[in-house]
Amino acid sequence: MRTARHTRAQRTPVRDHRPAAEPLPGARLLFSLDPSQSYLNHGGFGAVPVPVQRAQQRLRDEMEASPHRFMTRGLTDRLAHTRRHLAGFLGADPDGSALVANATTGVALVLHSLDLSRGDEVLTAESGYGAVDFACDARGLRRRPLPLELTAGTTRSPGRWSGRLSRR
Repeated sequence: MRTARHTRAQRTPVRDHRPAAEPLPGARLLFSLDPSQSYLNHGGFGAVPVPVQRAQQRLRDEMEASPHRFMTRGLTDRLAHTRRHLAGFLGADPDGSALVANATTGVALVLHSLDLSRGDEVLTAESGYGAVDFACDARGLRRRPLPLELTAGTTRSPGRWSGRLSRR
C-alpha cells in the first residue's frame, strides 16, 4: 500500500500578499492619517478630510488675528448660514434644526425633547452608539436593537423598522 507524502509547501495554503482593493479608490488621500493603519473611527476623534482641515485652519487664523472681531461680528450669521445650508442638504426644516457640539450632545438633545417615560422603548441600530445607550439608560428607557444593513449602495431607510414599533 502506498501512502502519499506531502511536503510542508504542499500543505500550506498559498496566500495572496497583494493589498486588498480599496473600496473607495483614493479615499485615503483625503485624510492625513498614517497610511500604515486602517482608521475606522472617524466619528470618534475628529479625523477629518484635508480640505476640512484647511478650512478649519483658515478660521483659526482669522480668529487668532482678531478674537473679539471674530466672535462679535459675523459669527452668528455664519452659524445661521451653516445651519440653513446643512438643513437644506439633509432635507430638514432649517428652523427646526440646530448645530450641536458633537453627536453625543445631539443624541441627548433629541431624547430629552421627546415625551418618553421610564420603561418606554427606543429602537436603536444593532451597530449601536454608546451615547444612545447611556442616554436611554439614564432615563430608564428600554433599548431594542434592530439590525441595520450597512452595505455600499444601500438605499433602504430605517423606515423599514416601522413594523416593529409598539405602543411603548
